[in-house]
Amino acid sequence: MQETLLIRLSRGGLETAEYAVVDPAGRLLTPQQQAPLADLAAQAAGREVVVLAPAEAVVLVRIHMPTQSRSQLRKAVPYAVEDHFTQDVETLHFAFDQPDDDGRLLVAAVARTEMKSWVEALETAGIEASEMVPEPLAVPEPGDGSEASLLWEPERWVLRRADGAACAGLTQEWATLAPLVVPEESEAACRIDLFPAARTEPPPLPEGCSPGETREANYPLEHLAMGLAGNRERINLLQGEFGIHEDWGELLKPWRAAALVLAGLVLVTLVADGVRYYRLKQAQQQLAARIEAVYRQTFPDARRIVNPRVQMDQKLKALRRARGGEDGGFMELLARTGEVLRQADSVRIQGLSYRDGRLELLVDANDVQSLDKAKQLLAGKGLKVEIQSASSGQGGKVRGRLRIREGSA
Repeated sequence: MQETLLIRLSRGGLETAEYAVVDPAGRLLTPQQQAPLADLAAQAAGREVVVLAPAEAVVLVRIHMPTQSRSQLRKAVPYAVEDHFTQDVETLHFAFDQPDDDGRLLVAAVARTEMKSWVEALETAGIEASEMVPEPLAVPEPGDGSEASLLWEPERWVLRRADGAACAGLTQEWATLAPLVVPEESEAACRIDLFPAARTEPPPLPEGCSPGETREANYPLEHLAMGLAGNRERINLLQGEFGIHEDWGELLKPWRAAALVLAGLVLVTLVADGVRYYRLKQAQQQLAARIEAVYRQTFPDARRIVNPRVQMDQKLKALRRARGGEDGGFMELLARTGEVLRQADSVRIQGLSYRDGRLELLVDANDVQSLDKAKQLLAGKGLKVEIQSASSGQGGKVRGRLRIREGSA
C-alpha cells in the first residue's frame, strides 16, 4: 500500500508545517502533528509527498477556453485571466489541469515569489514533493444541492464554492465575510456543507443559509486528506517553470542498447545529409552566380554588389516610387495581408491601424489554433508577424492582436 506524507504549509511562515501520513483512500495512518520542515525529510523517505499550498496565497478562477492543447493553453491563459487581477500577470505563476467537456478551465494563480519560496523551503529541507495542491481543492466538494463547503477550525476557515471560487480567513472575520462569499443567486435557499474540527463551535451561517452535510473530525487534515482523495478537480502547482525534472540518466538505463543502435542510424543519416548539403551548396553557389550575372546585365553601372537579390528589389522599389510618387507601403502591406487572410476563413478582421511601417490588426478567430495558423500563413508570404495578445471573446471566439511588417519572420 503506497503511503503519502501530506504536508500543510502555513501562510504565516515556513518554519513549521502540519503533517500526517495517509493511505490511498485518504484515511490518516498517524495523528496530525506539527514540526519544522527540516524534520520531515525522514518522514518523507519511501513515501509520496503531497503539499497543500495556503488558501490565502492562491486564487482560483474558472474561465472558458476554446482549445484543448496544453501548449496553447499555457500561452493563452495569462491573457484570458488578466482582468481578474490588479497586479501584472507576468509576476504570477499559473497552473491548471484540462478543460471539461464544455471548455471550462479551472486556473490556479499564485505569486511567483511565493511559489519560489515554497519550492526553495522544501528543497532546503531535503523534501521532494510530487504534487503541490491549492488547499481549497482539498476541501471536500460541495454535495448535490449545496453551494459551498466550509472547513472550520478553531482559528481559521477555508470555503470552497461549487463554481470553483474559494477564500479563507480568520474565524473572527467570518461574520463579516460570510455574506460576501456565498453566491448571490443562492441567497434565497443556500446550503453549506460543514466540516468542523473537533472541539469547535459551529459557525454562524449567513441569513437564508442552512447547513448541508456536516461531518466532524479530530483534525483538519482528516477532512483535507479525504477531500483530496475524493475530489474530481486537482491542480498540481508544480508545472511550467516549477515542474518536476526527472533523472533522465536513470530512466534511460534499460534503453542504452537500443539507444546505441539508434545513434548508429542517426550517424548514417547525418553522413547522407552531409553529402546532400554539399551538393545543394554547390547548386546554390551556381544560382547566386547567375543572379549576379543577371543583375550586372540589368544594371551595368553597378559597382558594389553585396546581395544582388536585395539590391534588385531595392532598385525595383525605387523605380515604382519614381513612377508613382510614393512607396505604397501601407497599401502594399494591406494587400498582401488581405490576400493571405482571405484563405483563413476562420479569422475575421475587426479593426486595423498603420504606423511606422507596421500594420496592427484586431481580429476574431474561431480558436487559438486558427490564430496561430493565420500567423504562419502570413509568415510564409515573407511577412514578419507577432501575436501581441490573445484572449477569450464573445461566443467562444478568440480576440487577438497581430503586428505585421515587411521582412521574413
